Amino acid sequence: MMWGLVLGVMLSFQQEELELPAPYSDVHVELRADVWFASFSGGGHLNHWFGNERDQEKDAPSFLFHREGRLADPAPAPGGQLHVLWENGRNDVRGFGIQFRRGEWSESGTIDQSFVVDGTTVPAGSSFRSRMQKYTASAFAVAGRRLSDLPLEARGWVGCFFHQERFRMQTASGDLKDGGGGLNLCTGGRVEIRPLPFVFAAGEVSGALGWGLPEAQAAVSAGVTWSRFQLEGGYRHLWSGGFGDPIFHMSVGGPFVGGSIRF
Repeated sequence: MMWGLVLGVMLSFQQEELELPAPYSDVHVELRADVWFASFSGGGHLNHWFGNERDQEKDAPSFLFHREGRLADPAPAPGGQLHVLWENGRNDVRGFGIQFRRGEWSESGTIDQSFVVDGTTVPAGSSFRSRMQKYTASAFAVAGRRLSDLPLEARGWVGCFFHQERFRMQTASGDLKDGGGGLNLCTGGRVEIRPLPFVFAAGEVSGALGWGLPEAQAAVSAGVTWSRFQLEGGYRHLWSGGFGDPIFHMSVGGPFVGGSIRF
């Protein structure tokens, strides 16, 4: 009886096809580039002002880049991504990627209304030049899946994120400087749906936290795809820094246009 039971189990395994993991044999490279027409508001406690500085930055005077710094107009912030991906026959994706973005906002002219920083007045009618620079770079691992029964693809990533911000305003009374930067851990995800084979809509969220300023980002987009090419446009917004009275904070948002190619 025991041998009959064992034989029955062996026969049942032979009759059923075992589902083994499919190998990741297909390799693809994706290149993405976009231009973000971003405007921002932000501020913080100055690192240096008119030749002064303090050991505790929380005790330094606060300053708004978009108001006193006169940096309210949008500016292009180009960025790019490189993905190396392995796919299997079941539409699972694994791989890694890198990303870089650079933004710079600048303004010059004459002060239309005087303002005071720590007892020093910057007079109306005097000349000024302001500039804000922001650089970001990240490296991450990617995993995703393209559903076979729905026109939907989802991807997620986790990795490291570096950022640096530098502000400088030159005035007749002296220079004002501030900035931030650091290294964070980052994670995020993107969902893309295709109601038609050549049309798609996507949503993306990401966040970074660690030794630098905390940062969160969200984007929505839509576009068209043809063969190996993809064109899209949408809106992206970024929040950087803390709440309350942070040492440094930024809110950056605006439309973007971009494209990608897949090899």
